[in-house]
Amino acid sequence: MSFYLRALRYGIIRLVSLPRFSLPILVTLSLTLATVMTAVAISSNVLFQPLPDIKDEHTLYKVSTSKKLNDKFTFPILGSNLFLHLKAHYASQGQWAYFKPSAQSITVAEQHYAVTQFDAFQGTEQILGTRLVLGENSKASASIKERVWISETLWHQVFASDPEIVGKQLNLDAQPYLIQGVLQDFTSNSYGDKHGRQQIWRFDDLSTPIATNMPDAIRNNETFFLLLSTLPALDTNQLIEVVNQGIAEGDFINKFPVPTTATIELYRDNLVGKNKVMILLLLSAFVGLLLMACCNLINVFIAHYQGRHKEFAISKSLGANKLKLINQIFIESAPLFISAGVLGLLGAAWIIKLLPIIFNKELPLLHSISVNQTTYLFAIISLLLMNLVFSLLCFFHLPLKHLNQALQGSGKGVAKSGSSRLQKGLFVVQLCIASTLLVSLAMISHQSYQTLYPHLGYQLKNTLLMTVKLKQDGAQQTSNELNSEELTRTSQLAQELSNHLQQNLTQLEILQGRGEPLGLTNIFHFSKHPVTQADLSYQSSQLTPDFLSAFDIPLIAGRNISEQEWKDKAKIMLINENLAQLLSPDQPIESLLNTEFEKATIIGIVGNTFNLMTRNKLQAISYQHLNYQTQQEIKLLMQLPAGEAFATQTLQQLALAFDPSIDQVEMRTLNEYWNAATADTRMLFYFTNLLTLLTLALAAIGMAGLATSLTEQKRFELAIRMATGASRNQLLRLVLAQASWLLFSGLCAGIIFATLVYTSLQPKITSLPAFDLMPIILIDLLLIIIVLIATLWPAKRIINRAPMQALRDL
Repeated sequence: MSFYLRALRYGIIRLVSLPRFSLPILVTLSLTLATVMTAVAISSNVLFQPLPDIKDEHTLYKVSTSKKLNDKFTFPILGSNLFLHLKAHYASQGQWAYFKPSAQSITVAEQHYAVTQFDAFQGTEQILGTRLVLGENSKASASIKERVWISETLWHQVFASDPEIVGKQLNLDAQPYLIQGVLQDFTSNSYGDKHGRQQIWRFDDLSTPIATNMPDAIRNNETFFLLLSTLPALDTNQLIEVVNQGIAEGDFINKFPVPTTATIELYRDNLVGKNKVMILLLLSAFVGLLLMACCNLINVFIAHYQGRHKEFAISKSLGANKLKLINQIFIESAPLFISAGVLGLLGAAWIIKLLPIIFNKELPLLHSISVNQTTYLFAIISLLLMNLVFSLLCFFHLPLKHLNQALQGSGKGVAKSGSSRLQKGLFVVQLCIASTLLVSLAMISHQSYQTLYPHLGYQLKNTLLMTVKLKQDGAQQTSNELNSEELTRTSQLAQELSNHLQQNLTQLEILQGRGEPLGLTNIFHFSKHPVTQADLSYQSSQLTPDFLSAFDIPLIAGRNISEQEWKDKAKIMLINENLAQLLSPDQPIESLLNTEFEKATIIGIVGNTFNLMTRNKLQAISYQHLNYQTQQEIKLLMQLPAGEAFATQTLQQLALAFDPSIDQVEMRTLNEYWNAATADTRMLFYFTNLLTLLTLALAAIGMAGLATSLTEQKRFELAIRMATGASRNQLLRLVLAQASWLLFSGLCAGIIFATLVYTSLQPKITSLPAFDLMPIILIDLLLIIIVLIATLWPAKRIINRAPMQALRDL
């Protein structure tokens, strides 16, 4: 058997015969490789691979226009009518299209399926380059009214790849639609990942524009993707002028006389641009973890091969040169690195399957991410490089300069290792990497915690919001003005339904209005300061006599609305403390009581609250009578004592059986609304905490191991000093003095490095919280404790022995 085959055979046998050596390396290296390769797969698929279903992504642009209320709030103003205006004005500049994604549900053979619905302009699928699988495209179709196109996945999973699918029927919004064709899955969008590849398309030629003065993006709470194909020579300033011209007199948007903003960017940049920095940071963090793991494992490898220094000394004395010995270490380690690489690839594939759960719909192209050729290439190169570096370090730290001394040794190791300088360098490197990662993660985690668990200024309690949707009579809604007779009828139905539920479920407490502190039904206002005439934006929420007590909102000054004032719809309001300070910055807020604002008298001032519109940002809010009622739905708020569960099925049955005009009943607690709105932040919080614990564990294990190794190298010196009469306290002070300078230099380097990296990234990434020294101080204190324990533990073990026994054990 040749020399190299013996080395390979030994490396394979070592996987099983030396579990204390191989198992920690396999576990540590495979786990860190799995995370790094996952980040590599994400970055290669999302950032560098061509979009899978866009015909020519280099000529497809996303146009965005919005109104900026202030530094904190902007809202889109694109809609169908404005789209037609832009399309007509820039007819010679290229092809225009749009699509609006939304979550929907379809019914096929009495089975309900969650889908992503795309409402789009006729011909949009051709501009995108979406391949037609069956049927005809939207432009070639004789009729697109009451017609839908389904995705290829929906065709396979729901319709069993029926070749005669064209002309068959499905139900959408309780209305029948004929299937006109099958389109390739459209995955090059962020919203579509919510329901995977189950998609439907509805097209409109806008021959009959929607008669509304409210933009689609606001009216439907949807994202409006305005697309422009070809390379346009559009100037954003000119685009803003055209947009302002397209906003008709008396339009809803004219209630907000604030500047219009516009952007034109490649569709790909719009799709992945905001995630690019996050993905690269994720990759950097995982590479940092891999480097920390390598720092830990280098010490293990060196210790293992130093224990075999006599074997290598014999090989060298028999004529083996440096290259042959390095190759021996490289080949022996190859099975270990290959095994770690295979386990890492399997772990990466498993993590990738969890990405839709981890990132929800925040990361685009989730379903196209896979372990691709780039990932395999990265794994091969990184494993070869690590094996080579480890082999070189292990060889150059073998005591082979003096063969006689090496051959005469016992083979049990050396009393003092020649790797002290390397270990000290690894110690400082680990502190730098750990400090940078832990500081960034701690700040992000702290910000996420504050967003998830803020002091809201109220209690949600055990509150349920019931939304009752009424059947439509088929009449075309031509304006936002509600028919007073129908509005009165709907309001009466709401009151009768409330009484009916209260009579059948006496434990329920149904609130008087539909106002709630989360801001689900709040209205935005843009006004002028009554004195300075400065721009003033605020929200309005419905006020009822039981509103403050229902949610424990504190009344700071003044009084609440009375039952009679509420019934009379009196022109009175409460304002929160923030709005009071805006209206009267130089006077006590109590001076605003009984003054008039927006044609209503201020009778009270309540504490500041946070809602879903502002999250952790304070916003001015007024509380007054608001006519929330619409012809299409009824909203009821009800409460139960804490700990009791709502009988949702009973509530639904009672509501559906109460009146034939009731079509659907939806129910969610306010806590469920809050949890749904903060789901992404909560996942980020858990993810950063997990990554923090992993980083801390690697740092603790690595630095503890290095500190222990450095202390063990001094055991001969400690034993001699013990034998010559040194006290235990003197020896402990000696160990601490020798370790303190290394700890101090490592912490200083870590603090400087972490501060420089974070402060350079924070201005570029707006989602990163402001720099704070407190996390650095806390993390460094924790690292100091870990290092001190790791330093003192082996020293005390040596010191507690009898001097002669300690010398014999060497």
